[in-house]
Amino acid sequence: MKKQILMMVLFIFGLVANGFAEEVTVNLSHSKVNLNETFSLGFSINQNLKKQPDFSPLTVDFDLLSTTHGSKSFLKDGKASQETCWNLVLRPKREGKLTIPSIKFGSSLSKPQVVEVTPAEQAKQGDEIFLETEVYPKDAVYEQSCVTYTIRLYCSLRINQAVLSELETNDPDAAIQRLGADREYQHFHKNGKRYTVVERKYAVFPQHIGELVFSPIVFESSVITSGRSIFDFQTQNKRLYSSEEKVQVKPIPATFQKNSWLPANDVTLTEEWSADPSKMTLGDPITWTITLKADGCPGNQIPDMALALPDELKHYLDKPQVTNESSINGIVGTKQVKVALIATKAGAVVLPELYIKWWDLKADQARTAILPSRTLQVEPVKSVVQTATTGSSSDDLIALQDAQDDNDSKESKSSQDLPMWVWVLVDMNILLVLGVAIILYLKINRKKTTPDTNGDPKSRLKSACRANDAKEAEVSLLAWSKPIYPQVKPLNLMGIKPHLSNELQEALDELYQALYGKQNNWTGEALWKAFTAFKLPKRPHSSVENQKPFLKELYPNS
Repeated sequence: MKKQILMMVLFIFGLVANGFAEEVTVNLSHSKVNLNETFSLGFSINQNLKKQPDFSPLTVDFDLLSTTHGSKSFLKDGKASQETCWNLVLRPKREGKLTIPSIKFGSSLSKPQVVEVTPAEQAKQGDEIFLETEVYPKDAVYEQSCVTYTIRLYCSLRINQAVLSELETNDPDAAIQRLGADREYQHFHKNGKRYTVVERKYAVFPQHIGELVFSPIVFESSVITSGRSIFDFQTQNKRLYSSEEKVQVKPIPATFQKNSWLPANDVTLTEEWSADPSKMTLGDPITWTITLKADGCPGNQIPDMALALPDELKHYLDKPQVTNESSINGIVGTKQVKVALIATKAGAVVLPELYIKWWDLKADQARTAILPSRTLQVEPVKSVVQTATTGSSSDDLIALQDAQDDNDSKESKSSQDLPMWVWVLVDMNILLVLGVAIILYLKINRKKTTPDTNGDPKSRLKSACRANDAKEAEVSLLAWSKPIYPQVKPLNLMGIKPHLSNELQEALDELYQALYGKQNNWTGEALWKAFTAFKLPKRPHSSVENQKPFLKELYPNS
C-alpha cells in the first residue's frame, strides 16, 4: 500500500514539473529543399539560458554551417520576461525525408521536425551561376596517357568566399596534377548576360584500363543578394555540382611493354658534348649529355635510355635528371642523362645510333626518335721525343747530323768576322744575367729554410686520401706523375695507368668512377694503400741518348 502511494506522488510531481517546463518554439525557413540548398532552423525559449545546447544530433543528416545566439528582455502581460534564441544554417547530406531530432534546452525538449530533401538540381547555361566541364580526349585514352580535365565557373552575381573542390576519380592510382594557376576572364553569353569565368585545368594519367569516372566538382559560396555597401548586405549560401564525366581507358598497344611505354604528342631527342668529340685524346674524359623531351608525358614516366657503347670506351653514367614544365595546355616532361666517356684505344671509335620508340597520340601510331651514329676520333698520347723521332730512318739521322755540323761550321766562321766591341758587349750581358740569376737563387734559398710539406705531392695525396677528397687526390697524383712520366703529354691519369701496378690501376678506376660516374661516396684508403705499396721501375734512357754511340761509330772524328 505504501509503495503504491509513493508511485502516485512521484507521478503527480512529474506532471507538475512538466507543467512548469518552458516550451521550445521551432521555426523552419523551408520544409522542402533540394540537396544543393541550405535552410535556416530557429529555436526560442522563454528562459535566460547561457549554456550552449548540444546540437551534435543534427550532424547525422545535416551539415551545420553556422550558429548564432541571442537573448532579449520584454514585458508580457505586465510582467518582465526573457527569451533566448538560436539560429542555425543547415545543409542536407542526402535525399529523402529527414528528421530534425529533439534538442534539449535546459529542462525542455524541442519537438522533432521533418524536412523533405529532393535531388540536387544541375545548374544550366543561362543561369546566374553555373558550372561547365570539358574532357579531352572525349572518347578513349590509353593507359598512362594524359587526359585534360577543365572546369569552368560562370558567375554573373557578387559572391563571397567561393571554394571549388579538388578533382577525384575512381582510379585510386591515377596521377592528378593541376596545370598552372586558375585563369579568370570575362565572357558574354548568347543570352546577353556578362559572366566572370574562373577556369581550372588538370592533367590526369590513368593507371588502369576500364572506365575512368571523374567525380562531380563541388562549388560552394556565399551569394550576396542585397546591400549597397560592404557594411550592409545579405548573403545566401550556394552549392553547385558539376556533371559527372566518363572516359574509356584502352590497354597499352601490344608492340610496347609497360617499362618502355612512352605516349606523347611530340618527342625530341638531342645531344651535347663538353668538348669536340672529333678531337678526343686517349685517357681524357669527355661528357656526353643526352636530353629527351616529351610533350604530354611527365618526366618520371619517360623510360630509361638503353646505351650500347663500344668496348673502346669506358663510361660512367650519372643519375638521370627529371623535370616537368606545367602549362595551361599540358605537361612537357624532360629526362636528361650525362655520360662520362674515356677512350682506352686510339683511332676511330663509332658510337651506334640511339633510338627511342614512342606512341604518337595525335596520329595514333608508333614512331621512333633517333640520335644518329657518330664517329669519335681518338688521338694517341705522344711525347715530344716520340714526335721528333717517329718515322725517322738511319739515313734521316745522318742527314740531320750533317746539317747540324754545317751549321756549326758556318756559325764559327761568321763569328770570327765580328768586331771586338761586339764580343765585349756580349760578355757584359752574360755577366749581368749570371749576377741576376745568383741573386734570385740566394733569395729563394733563404725563403726555403724549412721544407714545404704542403707542396709535396705525396703529402698532399696522403691528406686527400684521409679526407676522402677525390678531386684533390687526382690533382696530387698528376703532380706526382709529372716528373716521373714526362713522356706522357698531355699528362693524365689514364695515360700513366699502364705503367702502374694492378692494385693502383683498380684504385684509379674507383677514383674516376667517383669523379665522373654515379659513385658519390669515395674513400681514399684503398688508393693510399696501393700507392704506398707501388715501387717505381728504373727510369729508362731516352731514345736520343741511346742513339749517340751509333752516331759516333759513323763519325768517329766528330
